[in-house]
Amino acid sequence: MVTCPYRVAMTDILQRIYDADFAMKDSVADVMEDWDGARLVADGRAPSLWEWNHAALLRSDPDNADALIERIKAFYHKRKRTASVLIDPLAQPPGLYDRLARSGWSRYPGPTLDTMLWDPASPSIFTKPQVYMTMVTNATLETWLNIITSDLTEPARSETRAMETVRFRAPQTWYWFGLYDGVPSGACSFSLRNGVANVGRISVKPEMQGKGIGLALLNFVTRQSRKDGADITFLYNTAGGSATGIAVRAGYSVIAANSPDVMTFAPPE
Repeated sequence: MVTCPYRVAMTDILQRIYDADFAMKDSVADVMEDWDGARLVADGRAPSLWEWNHAALLRSDPDNADALIERIKAFYHKRKRTASVLIDPLAQPPGLYDRLARSGWSRYPGPTLDTMLWDPASPSIFTKPQVYMTMVTNATLETWLNIITSDLTEPARSETRAMETVRFRAPQTWYWFGLYDGVPSGACSFSLRNGVANVGRISVKPEMQGKGIGLALLNFVTRQSRKDGADITFLYNTAGGSATGIAVRAGYSVIAANSPDVMTFAPPE
């Protein structure tokens, strides 16, 4: 894990990040609940995406953790969702992984994620003059959706399109194109809640990769988030993925490896 040069306690930063993430979901998802020891979000437009159907264990009492886990499972099964639990590194009940495994949960089979934080003291980086940014409008949203989901397969592609369309209408959310010689070639977004900006996934058309579009987009939206009022800017990145080097060049460092950690339980047939 990279040491990040912040004076504020890292636990406070992580807690603000997790709170802001749920605040964004609260403004978009069709079901959002706060329980004693857990927060839950569920959305019928994306039944298979854990990002929109998950619970985060916050301060669950170890004596009540097993009952809480079963209650979470029942909540999602009732709605025919794949139940997911985000493992909060700040507040795990002792033996949480064993408790989940005993109850039939398993680790999410997809790639693990790291939480990366931007350092505002990082130097500015040069990006190619052929690349410049423009904000997405109602008229160009379809083009943006095509780019941002171009590397996804079904049903994730359709469900991501549905959720991004809803999120586009949410307050304090901005969608951007990266244009290369005037042609929309990359896409990114960020959401701002309570002074915390979450930079979304960056996608570049396959035929336009290697031209610096992804780096230019990330550099731009990061600094734009500060202009719009963020004092913390972060992103979730696939651990060891190709975007890691781009994020590091843009001034990000890992502050929580394999976080959010995800365990899932599929709904009954």
